[in-house]
Amino acid sequence: MPKLPSGVSIVTESALSLIFKDGPRGQFLCLTKDQDGNAKICAVDNNTGDAWTEDFNSLTAALYWLENQAATPNEAETYAAAKAAEQYDDPLREEIDRYIESERAAAQKLADQIEHYVNTAHEGRVTLQTKVAAILRHNKHKEKEQ
Repeated sequence: MPKLPSGVSIVTESALSLIFKDGPRGQFLCLTKDQDGNAKICAVDNNTGDAWTEDFNSLTAALYWLENQAATPNEAETYAAAKAAEQYDDPLREEIDRYIESERAAAQKLADQIEHYVNTAHEGRVTLQTKVAAILRHNKHKEKEQ
């Protein structure tokens, strides 16, 4: 979570109306909801007494807009998305994603093998339970070899 810079205050929605009516100067953040009930971060720059206001989807975008007065709301949202992507590029996160994908692939392979044996269970004398047990033993043995 981004750190709040000095000079930025968090206020309630009711305090926003006071800021708009010749209220205190400064920069403010408030958690609000849009027409559909989705959470938004309302950023208010009242350094000049004009109470410039924008709603954002993330705290990162709201802070970027407050810190970069020439930025448009779209530029702030783009910046926030880029920052989120940087955090996602963390090597540990990539390793975790690879592990999860390998586990999904292994589970799918096992499901495919079981489905194949279910479809052929009536062939010969071998029961379905015997075939599934054999698959599980085989896979466990392969894991030990790795």
